[in-house]
Amino acid sequence: TSFPRLFSIALNQDASVADNFIFQSQGFQWRIDFRIPLREWQAASRADLLIRLPDGRLTSSPDRIMWTGEINDCFSVRSLHTFSTSATGWADPSLAVIWSSLAAPKAKFL
Repeated sequence: TSFPRLFSIALNQDASVADNFIFQSQGFQWRIDFRIPLREWQAASRADLLIRLPDGRLTSSPDRIMWTGEINDCFSVRSLHTFSTSATGWADPSLAVIWSSLAAPKAKFL
């Protein structure tokens, strides 16, 4: 996960999306409860998490993982690369290491 320290102090680590998505007068908002009051660096990490979480709506269908980087909702490494290097993608320095690997792109067996 991208936020393991926040996950470790989350009040309900088995919560569904619906458990953390509440309706208020302004519309739906994410609400993630923690076991302890957040320190300054944890609050900054929480703010970063909330920025990355998409706005959305709830339906009666069960939670599921869906990749929206492709039109057909199918995951591909190419779509991950395109998303992670775009202006709206993750600003994760570890991804730069992955994409600039010195390994050959394909292996050939003799």
